[in-house]
Amino acid sequence: MNTAVCGLAGAIINIFRQINRIDRGEQDKFNLWELGLDTIGAAGIGYLTAGVPDGLEPSDDNPNHRGPCHSVALGTLLGIVALKSYDTTLPEKAKDALAIGALSYNLHLLSDAQTPKGLPLTGIKLK
Repeated sequence: MNTAVCGLAGAIINIFRQINRIDRGEQDKFNLWELGLDTIGAAGIGYLTAGVPDGLEPSDDNPNHRGPCHSVALGTLLGIVALKSYDTTLPEKAKDALAIGALSYNLHLLSDAQTPKGLPLTGIKLK
């Protein structure tokens, strides 16, 4: 699911970016190759980042494995960092890659949140 959703998000980002460039006179016509490459790239980023939370905190047959990497706090932080990247001088493709990566990571968390264990707020256990 992450791969398809991220591919769609990449396509949508590209479509709006190309429409904007055409409106500003920076581009003559819609570039389908660019759309295809961005869609495939975004799907690839989605595929690669979807498993990061479980890679950082493997379950190892422990249903209570969800710590900070599976928390609402980290998901929120990743989303904020991705959004704030658009206020920087990073190349547009890098900003888009951060946004797609954060989307995929958060889709994983959303999927985990639907389980009986849910997600911890911070994942930090205080004694």
